[in-house]
Amino acid sequence: MTQVKRGRPTTYTDEMLNEAYDYLEAFLDDDKRRELRPRQVFPSIEGLCAYIKRARSTVYKWAEEEDKEEFSDIVKGISELQHLILQNEGAAGTFNPTISKLLLAKHGHSERIVTDHTSSDGSMSSKVEVTVTKDDIDRVIGMLDDDDDDDE
Repeated sequence: MTQVKRGRPTTYTDEMLNEAYDYLEAFLDDDKRRELRPRQVFPSIEGLCAYIKRARSTVYKWAEEEDKEEFSDIVKGISELQHLILQNEGAAGTFNPTISKLLLAKHGHSERIVTDHTSSDGSMSSKVEVTVTKDDIDRVIGMLDDDDDDDE
């Protein structure tokens, strides 16, 4: 018995793929980027969705499908270019620092403050944290059980 395909036909076409490339390439050319509507300062999945007129769920679905590797590369390229622009423009002070920090968190960046409580003479030092796993406890119990067997 042949399986019947159901649902809407896909709107994934070569023309749509070219539009997605155009969106990504617009951020490599300031004149093209300025023409984008709505105005965009850096590439985003939401911007791609608006540009190619597709839902975010559709874009993410296509990015995961094995037969749409080119589209997946565009989505990855958008993320990488967004990361690069946020780093450079944030460091240059062109972008709002709070917004840059917030958006860079999506790319694995975080702010962390480490305080070292060590005195100059070494008399006051940080506490040492020891992590003991269940496997460690079981191994020690096993060694103790072995010792008990030897004593008998």
